[in-house]
Amino acid sequence: MPAYCGRSGTRHFCPPDGGRQGSQLADSLKLILGGRVSWYEFENSSNTSYKQTREVTPYAALIWRINDTWSAYGSYTDIFQPQSSSYTAAGNPLEPAVGTNYEAGVKGEFYGGKLNTSLALFRIDQDNRAMTDPRFPTNCPASPVGGGCSINGGKVRSEGLEAEVNGEVLPDLQLSAGYTFNAAKYLKDRTATGAPSDNEGNRLMGDHNPRHLLWTWATYKLPGEWDRFTVGGGFTLQSKLSYVDPYGSAGTVTRNQHGYSVWNAYASYRIDEHWTAALNINNIFDKRYYTDALRSQYAEPQSVMLTVRGNF
Repeated sequence: MPAYCGRSGTRHFCPPDGGRQGSQLADSLKLILGGRVSWYEFENSSNTSYKQTREVTPYAALIWRINDTWSAYGSYTDIFQPQSSSYTAAGNPLEPAVGTNYEAGVKGEFYGGKLNTSLALFRIDQDNRAMTDPRFPTNCPASPVGGGCSINGGKVRSEGLEAEVNGEVLPDLQLSAGYTFNAAKYLKDRTATGAPSDNEGNRLMGDHNPRHLLWTWATYKLPGEWDRFTVGGGFTLQSKLSYVDPYGSAGTVTRNQHGYSVWNAYASYRIDEHWTAALNINNIFDKRYYTDALRSQYAEPQSVMLTVRGNF
């Protein structure tokens, strides 16, 4: 079975291989302990510097092999995220955001490892996050990069579930699909007056935190005389994104990126044992949408790419 790792948002992360050590507690029960030691140093052209040395990020997981198909697990890890690109009113880079991540789930392995499934529940608490300094929301007197000042004061929580399936579901049919539900919210967020903002206690309305995310990709190698051809396609479907700016020129401003789907297609032809030609069409319907709710930048439009690869 694959390693069971921590998570940041909806992304998994593992300590380096050398940082994990497993112990077989019983025939079907295994304990994994590990950690990561980080050295982080930041310096800009204004000679403002920040250093974090010997930051230890522990990791622990308990795995129970139920039978030859199913395993259950639980894991814990700390979170360490540098924020030195934001500055305080004194001109100092912010301290890192810290937190904890808990995860529990089951994983299944079918057809001799050709098909893998997983279902995970997670909770992430992150403290010391960068938030706008209520005293200097737009003009930071000591910041070397301009903009508003920041303080280490925000706190958020993300919890939800993630389901995935990967592998050969039928002969010559490969499928990769997943769904994530992320009920993230602000535990602490303040306005310029120091009062709770419209965010505090409500859903986390950030750049990349859709409540629902569904994606899939499948390829099928055609049978018989057509076995030189492989066709495929998939889509990404996500719910809306929102960003609340309490310091807009007209007061609190909410920016929305409505939910959308993006579809892609693929086809390849095996010319001979060495050469293969492939055609990728991304964003088939030329869907126009923003990359996130904070920056009004359009995502990549429809694109077509033809590739020829040789293998010798």
